[in-house]
Amino acid sequence: MLERTKRKYSSSSNFTDIEYNSNGKEKKQYTYSNGLLVSEKTSISNRTYTYNTQRKQTLVKYSGRELDMGEFMGAMMWANVSGDVDAISGIKGKAVSSTIRNTYNTKGLLDKAVTTKGSGQTEIVNFKYEYDAKGNWVKNVATYNGPKIDEFIIIFEREIVYYSNKNQQATYTSLTAIEKSKLPDVDAEFPEGYLGIQKYLAANAKYPMEAMENGVMGDVKVEFTINEDGCISDIQITKAASKALGEEITRIISTMPKWNPAIKDSNPVKVKKNLTIRFRLLGMGSYSITLLK
Repeated sequence: MLERTKRKYSSSSNFTDIEYNSNGKEKKQYTYSNGLLVSEKTSISNRTYTYNTQRKQTLVKYSGRELDMGEFMGAMMWANVSGDVDAISGIKGKAVSSTIRNTYNTKGLLDKAVTTKGSGQTEIVNFKYEYDAKGNWVKNVATYNGPKIDEFIIIFEREIVYYSNKNQQATYTSLTAIEKSKLPDVDAEFPEGYLGIQKYLAANAKYPMEAMENGVMGDVKVEFTINEDGCISDIQITKAASKALGEEITRIISTMPKWNPAIKDSNPVKVKKNLTIRFRLLGMGSYSITLLK
C-alpha cells in the first residue's frame, strides 16, 4: 500500500508530493508551481511540463529508460519466488527521450500534438471538433500519423443535456478507435451531401401525430449500412426521444435514394454511417426536423 505525503515550499500552490513504497522507499515525486504540475520524477524517468498564459500545457519533455519486457518479466518472476523487490527496481533498461509540443485552437481546445523522439522519429495527432449550438464540442476526431503501420483514428463523442432552470449540463462520452488502413479512400455520401439530406428531410419527414400531441421533442440517433451499390440496410435506432420519433426516422432512412458508395482501392465497399436528427415543435402547429452536423 502506498503512503502519500505533501511537502510544501513557500505557499499552498508551490509544493512537492512524494509517493513511497510499502518498504519506505521513495517511488515518485510530483512538483507543482502556481498550482500546476511541472515535473514528475521516478528512479528511472523524469517528465517536465511547460504551460502558456492560459495555463494550457504546451510542452512535455521526457527522459528515462525503456524497460525490456523479457528482462522485466524475469525480474518479476524472481521477485515472486525470492521476495526480492529490488530485483525489479534494479532494472536499468534503454535510455530514451521525447518531446511533445501541444497547440490549441481559438476555443482553447487541443488542436495538434507533435511528439519528437530522441531517434528523430515524429508522430503527429491532429484533432478536429464539431460543436453544438451553444459552442460546446460534441465530437472530436483525433487522427494519428506516424511511422507505425497501425495508424489510427479515435472518435470521441459526447451528448450534452442542458437544463433551463440552472443551465446545468450532463455529459455522456463514447469512444471509438478505427485503424486508418480499414477506412475507405472515399467515404459514402448522399447526393449533395449534408444539404441534400436536409432537403430530403424537409420534403419527406413528418412529425408523428402522437409525439406532437404529447409535446415530445428531442434527438434520434440512427446507424445504418451503405452497401456497395449505394443501397441502405441494417437500420438501427440507437437512441430516440420516443418510439414514434424512432419509427419515423426508420421509415425515412429506409426510403432514401441511393447514396454514392464508399471507395477503397478503386472498388466500392460497404460502410457504416451514423446520423443524428432533431425534432422540434415551434408552436402553432409548426415544427422542424433537422440533421445535426
